[in-house]
Formats: sequence, C-alpha cells, structure tokens
Amino acid sequence: MLLSFCLPGSQSVRSSFPKNLGIKTLEDVKACDEAREWFVKTFPKGTTKAKALVACPQGDWLIWALWNFKLATIEQVIMAGCCAGRRSLRFAREQDKAVLVAAFDAADAVADDNNAQTRAAAEAAGAAGVDAWVAEHQACVNDIRKLMMTERYKKAGVKK
Repeated sequence: MLLSFCLPGSQSVRSSFPKNLGIKTLEDVKACDEAREWFVKTFPKGTTKAKALVACPQGDWLIWALWNFKLATIEQVIMAGCCAGRRSLRFAREQDKAVLVAAFDAADAVADDNNAQTRAAAEAAGAAGVDAWVAEHQACVNDIRKLMMTERYKKAGVKK
C-alpha cells in the first residue's frame, strides 16, 4: 500500500499527529514559507498526510515532513537522508566522493544499529553529508518513496 507508513495503524508513527493537514499545522511546525505557499496553492482546503507526501515536490521537504509530522523514526529519517545524499553524489567534486560515501555508510549504520559507536561515526559524517546535499528534487523524492516501501524501512519503524 502506497505510503502505508503514515496511515492509521502504522507501527512506524512516532506519536499521534493530526491525520489532516492544513496551513495552521504547517505554521505550527514552522514549515518554510516556500513550502507553505506550495501547500496552500496545491491543497487550498487542506489534505491528508499521505496525499501531501505523495504530492510533495522536493526531497528536502519530504524528509523534513517525515520527521516534523512524526511519521518516521530517527532511523527512517537517516535512511531517507542517506538515500537523497547518495542520489546527489554525482554533483559532488570527484575528490569529495570517497569521503561522502563513507559518511553515508556511517549514517546508514546508525539506521541499522543505533548505538554509541555508530552515532559517533554518523556525527562525523553529518558535516560531509551536508556538502553532498544538492537538489535533484523529483529523482530524490522518487528514490525516497521507493525506500519507504521496503521492508528494511518499515522494520526500522518498529521499536523492539
């Protein structure tokens, strides 16, 4: 089921959050002006979380929404960020690519096994990962959506 991670009964939802979204919700979570303008133009009467995520035109907004709308665990957000970052590697300078790949590998390790050692590696990776963030929005969004449908992603949302 498309975007089952954010539908009622999903085990990956961190806590309760309104099912329907409106401009007030976006203001409450301090969405950027550009995202609020897009939302009002696209959904003047509001919409559901699932519909908003399906229509979301930018990968950075999608990752932001996953966390701020409480639709994903930190591990899932890390996975989505790594997915987007890896997609943008083709824009990185050649001399930076090995460092960036190592950064994404370290961050992915946190998503799979969140412990002190992997968190420390991911913190170091964070600075390098920022340098790799170059917007190729639609391709990034599509890759994240594919990731969200995987068992690995869904499993990361179930707390032991």
